Formats: sequence, structure tokens, C-alpha cells
Amino acid sequence: MESVARGRLILAAFGLLFSLVTCVSAQCMIDWGRASASSWGSFADIQTSLVTIGAVVGLLFMVLEGIAWMMAEGPEEREDAKKGIIYILIGLIILTSAYTFVRYLLC
Repeated sequence: MESVARGRLILAAFGLLFSLVTCVSAQCMIDWGRASASSWGSFADIQTSLVTIGAVVGLLFMVLEGIAWMMAEGPEEREDAKKGIIYILIGLIILTSAYTFVRYLLC
């Protein structure tokens, strides 16, 4: 029961961070649309590309850890895969919050 509550909390936190990224990105697009000669435009493109690559790699590792969890034969292997999934979620949350923070600073 405790793990279900923890999972819901992590999912809610990730949803909140995703919504913040969306709001900050929308505000930056409005601001950058007005000032077309912005020197931060290319930096924002590079940042968005790196975050996209990081998210895709994170989701790929999430799938691989999920497969390892399903195919685990012992409790040790299952626990290792579960820890890996938690670490990946933490990494994705850090990636999303860093992206949001930098976009906020640049706008």
C-alpha cells in the first residue's frame, strides 16, 4: 500500500513539473516571438534538443528496466530493477526541473 502511494506521489510530481515546463515554454515562445533577434534562440534550441534526447534515453532505460523487472528470477534481481526504475524517475524529474529552471531564467 505504501509503494502505491509513493508511486502516485511521484507521478503527481512528474505531472506538475511537466505542466510547469509547458507553461514556461509557452511564455518563452511568446517572448521570443516578439524579439526575433534574440541571442538566446540558438541556446534554447540546443537546450530543447538535449532535453529531448535525455528524455528519450530515460524512457528507453525505463522500458529496459521494466523488462528486467518482469524477467527477474529472484528477489535480488527484482529489487535491483525496481531501484533502477526509481533512479530513472528521479533523473527524469531532475532533467525536467532543470529545464524549467533554465527556461525561467532566460525568459
